[in-house]
Amino acid sequence: MNFELNQALENSIMNEIKIRYTIISILVLIILTSGCDQKVSLVYNNPVAEVFSDNYGFIQIENPTTSDFKKKGNGLTVIGDVRNSFNMKIGKYLAKDSISEWIVQALTKELYAAGFKPQFVNTLDSSEGNGIKTSIIKVWVNVNTTVSTCEIHLRMALYCNGKRSKEFVVEGIGYGANIFLGPIPKDSLRIALEECMKKAIPIIIDTYSKEQ
Repeated sequence: MNFELNQALENSIMNEIKIRYTIISILVLIILTSGCDQKVSLVYNNPVAEVFSDNYGFIQIENPTTSDFKKKGNGLTVIGDVRNSFNMKIGKYLAKDSISEWIVQALTKELYAAGFKPQFVNTLDSSEGNGIKTSIIKVWVNVNTTVSTCEIHLRMALYCNGKRSKEFVVEGIGYGANIFLGPIPKDSLRIALEECMKKAIPIIIDTYSKEQ
């Protein structure tokens, strides 16, 4: 009789432990998968292409077009997934600023430093002048526990005297990390765009030098 009572008590304790373990596991899973969106600033500091042309005068920069980027919240653009230490998606990286304006800012700074007089326009003047059309193909951030990696793809079309002269694609990859702070998405985004500019500006200069 005592044996049966002890066995029943033991089974009851084990069942209670299993129930508590299940509840704790569910709570942990909820915490690990709960939303954790992070907003990222898009910045471009100083020109990095380090190339210069004879003054080719004014060049128009058309407002870049974007691919089908996803939006969230107040129209913020999704540019990556936030993951925890278990590589589980727990939120999104959201661009605080306009990606198109960011690209225009970079092109303006680089072209001005290279000897051009850049002008922003919503649409290129198709009848005359030189200009650049940019299509933003990809802007995406991947972040793990140690480093942030960003990949940017841009397609550019160059117009000389109102006619399309050249079309090309540039790609840039950037890494952002700090030994104390961990991954830094803002840095990886900036570096990736700098890499695109380092490739694009020499092509732009070469193309317009041949058209002079």
